[in-house]
Amino acid sequence: MNNLTDEGTLMDAIEAFFEYAEHSFTKDEVKLRARKMLEKCIENGTGFLRTHIVVDEIVGTGFLESICEIKEEYKAFIDIQIIAMMGTLCLTEGQNKSLKRAADYDIIGYRGAPTLCENPFAVVDFLFELALENNKLIDLHIDESDDANVDVLEYVIKKAKALDFENETTVGHITALSAVSEERSNEIINQLKNSEINVVTLP
Repeated sequence: MNNLTDEGTLMDAIEAFFEYAEHSFTKDEVKLRARKMLEKCIENGTGFLRTHIVVDEIVGTGFLESICEIKEEYKAFIDIQIIAMMGTLCLTEGQNKSLKRAADYDIIGYRGAPTLCENPFAVVDFLFELALENNKLIDLHIDESDDANVDVLEYVIKKAKALDFENETTVGHITALSAVSEERSNEIINQLKNSEINVVTLP
């Protein structure tokens, strides 16, 4: 993990983690790490857990297969929801094929971080299309920045409403709400309040 810049940005951290994990983790190591984490969760009374597992053109569905096996192994102790997560920040043929193959596994939905992508709206469209096609839900990391821009979140709200897919849509992070004007923030919050979209914010 030597590619961090002096700024230590979110993108630095994401790129460094993926470079390390995708080239260093084996399927057995993924299972070992998952077991350690689950044992701690169960010891502390956790009964339900949602996890986002990388699926892309490098690891394919290998990590996903490992976690599905772990879910089966621990099903008597904890209910695990698995989300197939885009491992790249752009739509590529390999990424898209891997996400489509993920539907063959025990997943409940798809995840992406469209705000960090070159064409965020295309990513949103692709993930909604994939979810509708495979009867899955959407769990997105949205506007996780300090930039005063929540256009992607607003696009997701309108998209979910137009497709009658609000109950199946979750938006997370949305820290950019703290950077926009109070007027703009209240506008978006009211849109969310008047929808059935699920929201998981950062502190």
